[in-house]
Amino acid sequence: MGSREYAYNNKRVNKYETILKSFSEKINNKSNTICDELIEFNKKSHVDLYKLVKDYVITTLCYTKKTAKLNELNMNDCITNVILGDDCFFNVNSFASLGFYLFSISKGMASLNLKIGKFDYNEENSILLNELYENNLYTINDTMINLILSTQYNNISQKDIYHRNYTSITSDSNQPLVSYIHETENVDDYMAAMLKMSNGDINDSPEAAVKILNNEDIETSYKEKYIAFIKTKITSIIRITELWDYLLKCNCIEYNSNNILDYYNERCILGAPYNNHLISFVNSSNSDIMFKVPEGEDAKKTK
Repeated sequence: MGSREYAYNNKRVNKYETILKSFSEKINNKSNTICDELIEFNKKSHVDLYKLVKDYVITTLCYTKKTAKLNELNMNDCITNVILGDDCFFNVNSFASLGFYLFSISKGMASLNLKIGKFDYNEENSILLNELYENNLYTINDTMINLILSTQYNNISQKDIYHRNYTSITSDSNQPLVSYIHETENVDDYMAAMLKMSNGDINDSPEAAVKILNNEDIETSYKEKYIAFIKTKITSIIRITELWDYLLKCNCIEYNSNNILDYYNERCILGAPYNNHLISFVNSSNSDIMFKVPEGEDAKKTK
């Protein structure tokens, strides 16, 4: 971008600042959203005020370099509300008509700590989505997770997005989404979104299930709901650090002698010789269980 173009757009920012301040003062004390007010305004006038304000917002985000100044212009969250109030805000035509580089918008959004919850995706604005994705400028919800898995990953089916979500996300450890959902402030939001998408039917891999159930940052209530939904059997109960009783209750543990003995050794020896959870688990199958006698010195002692 040349110096003339930059100077021109700086003038545009200054010009639109006055417009947005007047606009913000008029509507921020009303109960309706900014977009509702703009629609009502446009019905009563021949001026497309929303197009003007949107032009200002895009220009401001792209060319206001100082974070303090950008936050000042975002009085009463007027810039934030324009973006979040319009699902089609990132339609590529809005940016192309101004001749902006699509990725520039993310820098301004990062300065405002602004994260989108929806994105009206098409092939033409895919470059902008990539920029927002790589910089974590989106909220963790079912809509954005679905969009990211569909557009940023290779060969993830809708069925897997709904029912093998965590397995799908972690299938590519280099994807920014992997580290983003594991951030402490995001992990419960991810669990809520994932459980919602699953519609009560989860078929994650055993490895994925173990990682979720052993994650100390995830609230117990989400883990319990995950256990209730998952159809996958955990091969070894000893790999899970907590919620053994609930795992047995929901029949999420593979039925074998090792799991029975591991549970008994950890939960029963120091207390009652057995408990209802173990009894119910043992009686849950008609399969025969073979308990092997250990070899060597220990075996001799058992004779």
